[in-house]
Amino acid sequence: DVAPAILSTYGLEMLTLTGLNFGPNATVLTGCPSRKGSGTVNVALPRIIYANNIGLKYEAADCIILQSQTKITCRSVVGVGRQFQWQAIVSGQASPFSKATTDYKPPIISSIIGPGAFGSNTKGGDTFYLRGDFFGPAGSVHIDLVQYWNVEVKNIFLANSCRVEEAQRSMRCLSGKGVGKNFKYKVAIAGQDSNVGAYNGFYARPTLHGVKRTNDDPMDNSDTRGFTISLGETLPRYEVAVMNGENFG
Repeated sequence: DVAPAILSTYGLEMLTLTGLNFGPNATVLTGCPSRKGSGTVNVALPRIIYANNIGLKYEAADCIILQSQTKITCRSVVGVGRQFQWQAIVSGQASPFSKATTDYKPPIISSIIGPGAFGSNTKGGDTFYLRGDFFGPAGSVHIDLVQYWNVEVKNIFLANSCRVEEAQRSMRCLSGKGVGKNFKYKVAIAGQDSNVGAYNGFYARPTLHGVKRTNDDPMDNSDTRGFTISLGETLPRYEVAVMNGENFG
């Protein structure tokens, strides 16, 4: 068994592993001297590995045998992920991995700021920041996705180039291509989903700059019927308007 079952992504928590055949709680063993030695043997400290099925692997720190044969204590290290199984290595002999599993705390989103979340160009590429906790170490390697969506249209958009800039607390992303408003946000890190943050993000509204015909002539003399019939023609010729603007999606 391993306690606690949920770890902080910050590490440094005291771990207790309970099992069998961990060896004595001593760093030096004394026995009968031999022709070549004094009879004392230095005992290596135990090693504790925890790994999961998506390839994450950590080694606990400061491990000692607290209680002879049955109990090891260590400190956890900075990490992210879930369903870690545990292995004890004592003097080169490794135990099977435990059936019991341990998770790091999942990420939490507490706020979102930046033009990429509030008024982004529909082409994307604008910066926004997610603030929260338990994002793990700085970098991008553990980020699965950052997505946002709304209930009305059910569009789901993905942020790009996301990276934990301030370890554990802040993540930077670029908005993806999209349209709409009233977005909710979610982060997934190392297989763990965050809470859903209803922060009502939005893309910029569409802006209309002008309307012209397909030949670039103005529309100010358009037929009110929406079509024209030229002299000698019997079928109507419908007019096509070209609208120029921004943030059409």
